Amino acid sequence: MDWNRIEGNWKQFKGSAKEKWGKLTDDDLNVIEGRRDQLEGKLQQRYGFAKDQVRKDVDDWVKMLRGNLQRRARTAESPGQCRGFLLRPCSKIPRCISRARSHRG
Repeated sequence: MDWNRIEGNWKQFKGSAKEKWGKLTDDDLNVIEGRRDQLEGKLQQRYGFAKDQVRKDVDDWVKMLRGNLQRRARTAESPGQCRGFLLRPCSKIPRCISRARSHRG
């Protein structure tokens, strides 16, 4: 997953960011608007982390998101389980399930 996907779907991802970094306020998350540099800056501000540590934490978070999405894709067997690739209900269930099955390999 690249950062453009997170930035473009920030509303879906900001809950996960809030869960990981609880010191971020809703206002912080709204200001960040999916911009990585803003996220890293707010993390430095709220937690006092060094720039290298913040970059590593954000990279780890993105890897975790990628893993979660890949697991969802592999296990989506029915419309009730399908949540697409954007952490929201998928409106194109048959295509989503087909895509999920093709990613199992």
